Amino acid sequence: DTESLLQMAEFQMPELHGQRIIIFRGTGGRTLLGDTLIRRDAHVRYVETYRREITPHLPLTEQQINKLDAITISSNEGLDNLITLMEDPSLLIAIPIIVPGQRAATLARQHGFKTIISAENATDEAMLSALTEYLSSSH
Repeated sequence: DTESLLQMAEFQMPELHGQRIIIFRGTGGRTLLGDTLIRRDAHVRYVETYRREITPHLPLTEQQINKLDAITISSNEGLDNLITLMEDPSLLIAIPIIVPGQRAATLARQHGFKTIISAENATDEAMLSALTEYLSSSH
């Protein structure tokens, strides 16, 4: 994630002085990485390669929700979209949720989720590992 990347030695001064960096991101993505690199004397350019949109899905029914063992969310925006799509988001909060890090865990807590499992990072491997570990320990 951004915070971990910014802690790496390669992203500290003086290594960044004058470096030209392109950040590929979604429209309106976070600016923390670019802002920090600029403060560290790098030249940053954003290339927005995709747009996040909420899709027009029907909310999950109570019957569908009752069949869920866990929910995985890959981003804060995905979690917000899930809550937005639900007619009654409180139906979800008892279902364990796997999130890609501490920012998403904080957001899940704010939405009222009771069991929040933070994956090591947002990669498919880390998310699957967290889900597998949770499911194997809970059954």
